[in-house]
Amino acid sequence: MKKMLLPLIAALLVLALASCTLGGVVGSWKSETEILGFSAETVYTFEKDGTGRYSTLLGVDVDFTYTLEDGILTITTHALGLSNSTEYECSRDGDTLTLTKDGTSVTLTKVE
Repeated sequence: MKKMLLPLIAALLVLALASCTLGGVVGSWKSETEILGFSAETVYTFEKDGTGRYSTLLGVDVDFTYTLEDGILTITTHALGLSNSTEYECSRDGDTLTLTKDGTSVTLTKVE
């Protein structure tokens, strides 16, 4: 029994660590926040090639590039000749992606 338990634990650990890899964030994810009593939705789309875009209900679309290494998601936006990079701790649990920066977390839900 003990001989079977160790490989099972190792496999679960590998799956947990791999859950927030580059392929683990590919797809579309939405976040919903409340601003001044109104619900605001943002949809983030991560492509396999390390590019992406986020879109808001207000019609704002922002292109970005991203990397994901050792559980750190770095999103870099480019506008008006300037680049801005932001790093987030990344964790995924099924259809929920959590990005944390400076103790504040944003929860994204996988879009079907």
